[in-house]
Amino acid sequence: MTELRRRAARSPKRIVFTEPGADRVLRAAARLGREGLAHPVLLGDPGELRARAARLGLSLARLAFVRPEARRDYLSLWHARWAPRGVREAEAAASLDSPLAFARVMVRAGDADAILAGPHARDNVLAALPGGRLRFFIVRARLVAEPSGMAAPSSGELAGIAIRAAAVAAFLKGSPPHVVFVAPGVQASLGRRARFSTAREEIEARTEEAIRTVRARADDLVVADRLEVDLRWVFDRSDADACGVLTHSGGGNARAWIGRLMDGSPVLGPVHTGPEGTWGEVSEGSDEEEIIDLAVLTALAAPRTGGSL
Repeated sequence: MTELRRRAARSPKRIVFTEPGADRVLRAAARLGREGLAHPVLLGDPGELRARAARLGLSLARLAFVRPEARRDYLSLWHARWAPRGVREAEAAASLDSPLAFARVMVRAGDADAILAGPHARDNVLAALPGGRLRFFIVRARLVAEPSGMAAPSSGELAGIAIRAAAVAAFLKGSPPHVVFVAPGVQASLGRRARFSTAREEIEARTEEAIRTVRARADDLVVADRLEVDLRWVFDRSDADACGVLTHSGGGNARAWIGRLMDGSPVLGPVHTGPEGTWGEVSEGSDEEEIIDLAVLTALAAPRTGGSL
């Protein structure tokens, strides 16, 4: 992460903190600003946040503040985003009570580049619609991608996830990765042999088609020929440029799931990327250093937007 922090400092991005009230989050935000790794933007009451920071001995001089209730001008932009899905203006206004939804409209307006959200960020329905998101993690200095919100993605969706994950991995590591599709726990989870054989064949067929699609759409990308079932085995026997693409979602606590797959190795993430912006999800147990690393990873994965606060 040392090199990634250097890269973030060369071109700091504006990161919205949706739940900055926790001490560990506030400490991390203050350090990100002080060390020039990002331009943190805190959602909430500036007076309350400054008072909390003073009790912790922190300076928030390099941070910006936004009171969501003072920016109702975002409503028209947010409603326009959801109106084609039948969302009424009153429903859109209610959804802006979600800090994550508000942060997303800030990114859409060009007033922020990325988001660092709290562990309860997915509670709001409008804020949580998948929209083709990719969710990725870093473990053992390698990227693991997961089809967020998709229990059984199609071959085309898997191919798209693999191509996007490879692009993120190449940007972060500075060299093109080779992609390995992994269906973790497939044997253990499917039980009886006849049932396992059918499910395994179906997963393999989707993966084989995904591999053909990746090679047709990105012929310079190296993709393993076969589906694997053990993520730890893949990383133990591959070089540092391996990128694991999981064939199904790990559900709500995918970070813990991936940690178990990797025999307890530390996992950084998740970072979500997609049509609704790029946001890192702070886990309940994350400490100050992990939050800083997550913010750096999220900022590097996010495109820079225009606009100003």
